[in-house]
Amino acid sequence: MQPRFETPPKMTVSLTDTCNLECAHCYGDCSKSAAPEELSIDEWIHFVDYLLANDFIELYIEGGEPLYKPGFERLLAHCARKMMTMVRTHGTLLTEAVAQQWKAFGVGRVFVDVMGATASTHDALTGVSGSFEKACAAVQHLVQVGIPVDMLVIMQRGNVAELPDYLHLAKSLGAERVGLLSSAAKNIATL
Repeated sequence: MQPRFETPPKMTVSLTDTCNLECAHCYGDCSKSAAPEELSIDEWIHFVDYLLANDFIELYIEGGEPLYKPGFERLLAHCARKMMTMVRTHGTLLTEAVAQQWKAFGVGRVFVDVMGATASTHDALTGVSGSFEKACAAVQHLVQVGIPVDMLVIMQRGNVAELPDYLHLAKSLGAERVGLLSSAAKNIATL
């Protein structure tokens, strides 16, 4: 039996639990290698076909880090021209070439996690030196190719004082909007 929806349905998927960062605040319980039960890209493509057959109009893809999943570009190429497709990424793997590819695929919006207004704050929260510069560059690459960008920050004690500077950073990089999220980390009191 096919589901029946009263309005055009939308779907959010967590594509992978793999990631190349080591964020203390991560609610995804991510690791560098995929769990055996994680779906393959072909299985995700089959699922997208199911969504399309059932009149879904929007797909929001997050992770872990979607770009860390082998074959992710095949999934984007498959779905971005058929439904509104949005991606959440931390940006460290998003190069100028990737931004151009996503534009060609028809990606509708990208949400980039930037965890602070400074490299020292961001890199401390992500556990990877240099990740701030890459995340900011990702925002710029996406803006340059014409993909709308939101910057997301998970608010916590280690970055809340930087919020005014964060808003200025977002504007200077060309982000259209900023999303403020709360942390679901187990040890939020220590962050």
